[in-house]
Amino acid sequence: MNWTSVALLTVVYTIVLGGAAIFLCVEPDEETLMGRFSIFVFYTAPAKVEEKAKAYLPAVVYNGGYAAFDYVFNQRNPLLQLFYLSIVIGGYVIWHFTGKQLLPGYYLSDVHITIANAVVAACLATFVGACTRSPGVIDKESFHLYDSCYAADDVIYDSRRYCDTCDQRRPARSKHCKLCGYCVPRFDHHCPWVNTCVGQDNLPYFLAFLATHCALLWYGSVVLGLIFAGIIAEKDLFNVTFYSGQSRQSFKSTPMLVLKYIVFHHGYLVGLFALCVIMALVLTGFTGYHFYLNAINKTTNETYKWGDLKRMHSKLKQRYEEHKAKAAADGEEKPTAENGEASDEPPPEDPGPLPGNAYYKDIVTNVMEAWYPLTWRAAHREKAAALGGGSGRGSGEGGAPGEEETAPVAEGEPAKASNGEAGNGGARRRRRKKKASS
Repeated sequence: MNWTSVALLTVVYTIVLGGAAIFLCVEPDEETLMGRFSIFVFYTAPAKVEEKAKAYLPAVVYNGGYAAFDYVFNQRNPLLQLFYLSIVIGGYVIWHFTGKQLLPGYYLSDVHITIANAVVAACLATFVGACTRSPGVIDKESFHLYDSCYAADDVIYDSRRYCDTCDQRRPARSKHCKLCGYCVPRFDHHCPWVNTCVGQDNLPYFLAFLATHCALLWYGSVVLGLIFAGIIAEKDLFNVTFYSGQSRQSFKSTPMLVLKYIVFHHGYLVGLFALCVIMALVLTGFTGYHFYLNAINKTTNETYKWGDLKRMHSKLKQRYEEHKAKAAADGEEKPTAENGEASDEPPPEDPGPLPGNAYYKDIVTNVMEAWYPLTWRAAHREKAAALGGGSGRGSGEGGAPGEEETAPVAEGEPAKASNGEAGNGGARRRRRKKKASS
């Protein structure tokens, strides 16, 4: 691999991964520069290309291209999963045959061969877990369980929301995924890398998937960088004289000549190093964004909802302030139309302060709720109750979290004591009866 190939790969990595980061992290908003850029790249430009293609391409070619585009972007498919496996396995093959041969080195011992194998295995394990774990499916049987987890805040979630596709009411924080074909509890987003939605039941697996891959990429960047630094130090490349076989000239060492030497002799490792560094930067930003959302108990889907709400609130507030200023300047209480006549439209009302996130508790509780979902807690309580003979707290019907099993009490009838109280009371009565008989 030569210098041109490494530079080309770096540009491709930057464009592809940077585009993915913009698509996932930048909200399409006309009021921001990045938002307008996102709209142009992912909405306006594709629509223009489709329009031109439909006008100039033969129908057979256009229909075939549209079907391929629809399969790649609008249907569940394993393409990105296969792409991921090709990157990870391909990178590991490069490391196995060209990288670990350089250990032990000037700065590193051969223990990093074992560590690298362990980190790659952990990444593959979390990838399989994130791909195979269900995000949660809201149907007639599981509705009560998911509906009891979160109450509607009546701000971004209405308790009367109804899913026409699933023919059922939608619990708060859920959304119907058209790619998966069902309603997902605590819907975050549909991730094509794992070919499923990220929801309440598989969020911990997705977070572990992100965290392990950040660790792999930064670890690979540091190890490969130290390997290159060790080669430079061991061969004292900054103090040698390089000889060109083509021009038959000698050159004193410079940083560029040292870099060209490393690329010429270890080109595949340099390409792997560039991949690790660029992907580490992009994935760290994406992972940090998700960890931030977990800390404030908000999902990616909810950030879009809150963005729309903030823009609407800002417009209503601006309209109210403009009307207030105009009324104060004109000395009128009722707005007037352009022709000076009184308007029948009611004056705009003050929208008041923007409501807060009703699902925010505290940082520790928010993070625990992401890594240990409420449905998992309900299942564990139900299992513990079953092992304990059904005594103590239960999970309620359908395993609803936070509910207790209670026995109905008829009107006018005193409540029964708990098992412990009933047992102690019965023992006291038996002792009194035995003492009286003696």
